[in-house]
Amino acid sequence: MARARDAVEVLRRALAGSGWEYGALWEVPREEWPSGLASAYDGYRDGMAALIGALARHDGRDPDALDVDEQARYALVALALV
Repeated sequence: MARARDAVEVLRRALAGSGWEYGALWEVPREEWPSGLASAYDGYRDGMAALIGALARHDGRDPDALDVDEQARYALVALALV
């Protein structure tokens, strides 16, 4: 969980430093993102994936076998934890 929490904080700082909001990441092509934002987002995505995997394994589930709805439920729990 610490990895995901750290990744969220890095992304928050990168967004604040760039003057962007989170939603802008889907509105603008990645190659047009400010410097450093892509790597911060990649770290966030990887940290959250690790936390989602840990939560699923804790429930006795294979993280790679989760369907989209299950992934979304675990993602919401992960977001609540960080």
